[in-house]
Amino acid sequence: MIILCGLLAAVVVLSGIALTGRGVVADRPVSASSCRVRVETPGREIPAGPEAYTTLDFQEEVLAFNRRTIGGAYRELGSRNPRWDSAALEFLENLSREFAHLPGRPSMEELRAEGEGLIEAGCDDPMVFYGYGTALQCTNDWDGAEKYVRLALDGLIERGYPVNRTLFAVRRLIEIHGHLDRKQELRELRELHYQKFLETLQSDIYREGEERILLEHVASGLDLIRGYSPSRLDEFTETIKDLPGIDPWVRDTLAGKAHIKLAWATRGGGWAHTVDQEGWRGFEEHLSEARLRLTAAWERQTGYPEAAAHMVTVAMGGGAEPGESARFWFDRSVAAQFDYEPAYNKLFWALRPRWGGSHDRMYALGLECLNTRRFDTKVPQELIWALIKIERDLMDDSYWRKDGVYENVEAVFAGIEEEPSRSEKDKRYHRSLHAAVAWCVDDFDRAGRLLDELGDEVDEQALEDMGTSLAGMRVDIAKARERGEADGDGEE
Repeated sequence: MIILCGLLAAVVVLSGIALTGRGVVADRPVSASSCRVRVETPGREIPAGPEAYTTLDFQEEVLAFNRRTIGGAYRELGSRNPRWDSAALEFLENLSREFAHLPGRPSMEELRAEGEGLIEAGCDDPMVFYGYGTALQCTNDWDGAEKYVRLALDGLIERGYPVNRTLFAVRRLIEIHGHLDRKQELRELRELHYQKFLETLQSDIYREGEERILLEHVASGLDLIRGYSPSRLDEFTETIKDLPGIDPWVRDTLAGKAHIKLAWATRGGGWAHTVDQEGWRGFEEHLSEARLRLTAAWERQTGYPEAAAHMVTVAMGGGAEPGESARFWFDRSVAAQFDYEPAYNKLFWALRPRWGGSHDRMYALGLECLNTRRFDTKVPQELIWALIKIERDLMDDSYWRKDGVYENVEAVFAGIEEEPSRSEKDKRYHRSLHAAVAWCVDDFDRAGRLLDELGDEVDEQALEDMGTSLAGMRVDIAKARERGEADGDGEE
């Protein structure tokens, strides 16, 4: 039986993967008999054991940092008053959880209500203003958000709050002004952002072991710097080489990411035959520099996933050393953090046909993700996102209809539904997504039943992610019921 399982598990073809049977059921791995499917990609098995470090572990570390630099900073520097102190500290604790993206955190509507209560009580603390302005922005009161984030920015600087909080306020104000089309202050704000960006890199508020938090806080700012001009981003890579006080791992990872952006800016986004000689030369030079910086970063901190994940992109572009494939660097990234989402996104992109991969290889990676059975993380549902990417690439839904595919997708939804750590909001999203997938493959009976069970709690974002709408689905389901191809609500 062991030999038979090994043979079944190893059935592959050069263009992708050949599966036996109709896929899986919800309570066991994707399998031929009881064996896990072996896939074409020559990487290591995704390390999904119970000891694997996950996003939730990192989020708990971010929460500890936030508590120190938000609530802790308020205790030391804030506008203290017995009239609002207790409520302010509770609000800032909830804000700390929101910024750590922890499950079970209050909604933005709840944070907005808490902030309004503090403002009415007379609280004038800049950190409270920032939290309230954030909630206003996220609930689409852009003018109110502009007012309170502006007040927050001025107060955070005046009171000497941690510089990273000032950086976030500048960044958010840039977003708000962009949305409101208020361009007159953008130049000034961008210069302030660059100043606070460099100050944050040199700040001593990040302790040993918090390098990843610092990188997360500054990395998204590279897009803003690039928005000034590619030359400004190039200037930045030179500036941080000798920046006093900067952590070497952060410096190298950030520089590597910047050189990847510069490589693509130089090359352009067109097909290979549209790239001129100068574009190719710049592309190769920047990818080579990215490889040097990112491999140095990985060697400094092999337990951090970021540098290895960026190397997936370098390898995809042909900038890695011989033998170092995109999968090679993906394996290193997820060994550090099993569910590090950017690593999965980058490898799925590298596996597209345009980069020498195939849709079957993308699907095979999705099956690996399902095989982890870690429904307490987002990894198994990477199979669904792989199929959505394939559909968008093909511009049709034919891959969803391949033998065994729908059954494997059903196993993802069943695992999510049975996972106790998943929130009800998350499960509603996936029930809605499940309905959309069922509709996509003409399983109108299942789609209709799921929508009936959801009632007015259908998550329309899930339907949009599948490229459909509630109205369109209901029309098709109603027609199927008229033809007797789907049961109505409550019918046997």
